[in-house]
Amino acid sequence: MQDKYSLWPSFCDFIREHSLRIEEDNVRPLCQGWLWHCKFLIFSALSQKEEALSALETLVALEDKPRELEFLYHFDRCRLANQFNLWDIMEDSLGPLERISQAMDYALGRSWSEYYRASWEISRARYQQALDHYQRAWDSARESGDGYLEAEILNDMGFCYYRLGDQERREQYYLRSLKIRQEIGDMAGQAESLNNLGLFYVKIDLTKAEEFLKRSLSLAAQIGDIMAAGYALLNLGYLAYEKKERDQARNYYLKALDLRKRIDDNLGLGYCYLQLANIADDLWEAERLCQEAYFHFKIAEDSDGQMESIMRQAEIAINRDDTQRAVEILSSISDDIPKIYPGTAYRRYADLCRRIGYHPVGGSGIV
Repeated sequence: MQDKYSLWPSFCDFIREHSLRIEEDNVRPLCQGWLWHCKFLIFSALSQKEEALSALETLVALEDKPRELEFLYHFDRCRLANQFNLWDIMEDSLGPLERISQAMDYALGRSWSEYYRASWEISRARYQQALDHYQRAWDSARESGDGYLEAEILNDMGFCYYRLGDQERREQYYLRSLKIRQEIGDMAGQAESLNNLGLFYVKIDLTKAEEFLKRSLSLAAQIGDIMAAGYALLNLGYLAYEKKERDQARNYYLKALDLRKRIDDNLGLGYCYLQLANIADDLWEAERLCQEAYFHFKIAEDSDGQMESIMRQAEIAINRDDTQRAVEILSSISDDIPKIYPGTAYRRYADLCRRIGYHPVGGSGIV
């Protein structure tokens, strides 16, 4: 499933990989389906979400298509869903992807199914469950010799360890992912790994962090990867914030925000607004930006982002001595916080409650 080949060898590889026979009754749907798949890849690489979805709907509407094209359709939908956090689309296609992979006895298809199942778990903030799926996917990917997928898995395992608070493993997995991506020439993957490592080093070595983030931004610019460029700019803004360079931080954040708006990336927009809230000129503006962030995190179905936005709003209300508003905000998550976030987030929530003498008895929760 790698996209490192030119158009014709890719089609030949697809035919050979699935032991397909080109016959009179299937040559037309196979060629048409493959071309729509290639259009999807182009639109996806350009972060053109609606155009990519349209290409896939044309592919699935083809008559007399073999199940291998059905597989490709559901695989591409999961891929786009993972790129843009379209979890309703992933939920719709993940089951068929798993069933078709099993029916075809397609080992690499099962690996990707496990990978996307892990992504689904991450969207629900279930990081240990995600790691279990990633481990199964990685074991299978190694057997298949798919370096692209191996690197993807290692990178995302690093993110899980970040969320679980294991910083040593976080760095190790990001570095392993980068090494493979450099070996196979995956420039988009390298941009992602460099960005993740740059963010990791912000709290350790500012010079090293800046080097990695600027390398990430340069690679993203070379290949026209708007999403990767947006993340690199966002993290360069965070780096500038850590260096007490507020104007520079705001400049980076606004550039990242502009890119996110261009591709309608709600998850990225949420992070941009959240960081802009950190450097807002007054507390009322900061709360408004947190509300904007929550709105986009909710559309992206990112529970971590929603929770962070709510916590920030509560902290802002406390800082401007508005206890009533802080209680209103904290009560909205009093049911969810101990069940979904029993660790660091819950301790942070409990500390905020203690600061204002609030004793929660229930709440409306995160929608």
